Amino acid sequence: MARMLKTRPEHVAGYCIRFWGWVSRQSEDGIIRGVDLDVAESVLGLPHFLGMMRTVGWLEYIEDTSGTAIIIPNFDRHLSNSAKNRAIAAEKKRMQRARGSQKSVPVLSPKKGDMCPGSETTREEKIREELKKESKKEKQPTFKIPTVEQVAEYAKCYSEEKSKPLVDAETFHDHYTQNGWLAGKVKMKDWKAAVRLWSRRHGEFGTKKDEGSKYSSRAGTLAEVRQYCDEHPELGY
Repeated sequence: MARMLKTRPEHVAGYCIRFWGWVSRQSEDGIIRGVDLDVAESVLGLPHFLGMMRTVGWLEYIEDTSGTAIIIPNFDRHLSNSAKNRAIAAEKKRMQRARGSQKSVPVLSPKKGDMCPGSETTREEKIREELKKESKKEKQPTFKIPTVEQVAEYAKCYSEEKSKPLVDAETFHDHYTQNGWLAGKVKMKDWKAAVRLWSRRHGEFGTKKDEGSKYSSRAGTLAEVRQYCDEHPELGY
């Protein structure tokens, strides 16, 4: 058709769109009755174009004693209201999928208000850092209060291995039970470290000689232990 009209293919496409738009406004079933081809061409300003559409099979024209009619083949498939509704529904789905894919794409540039005042850190990065800190806290083992038997067993092993005074387990356990298992002013982190400290400082009140050990210790005072723990809170004892 473009060669026959001596024009460009995109011009032919524009003429088709103009004609089909006119048909959809004039008819609901793809049949325009009582309109001659010459009249339609003059109305649309497309001389000889409808005749060419008839030649290629894109348009049918009936003229008899009952009158004239312009018929568009496959009108229900392409130009009817149901076809338009299908096209609109398909376009809506396409736009919804596009919006969904945009949400899944990470934002590369921070939006206004996402920057923390006085810094170059975005709110998203700040949240990531907070999550990392929380995960580290979760990984840290929680302190579990030992039994007297556990303290006694560890104190004996430490005393024999390091040649240190033996810590009295009951005294150790009672002392920290009454103060809420605090090391200085903070919660105790490692009771075994506290046992070792008591042994090195000779500060366990009631230290006694183990029957199975050749080592003994001199008795210290509770005040010395408390004073040392208060002076060294960074040790976590």
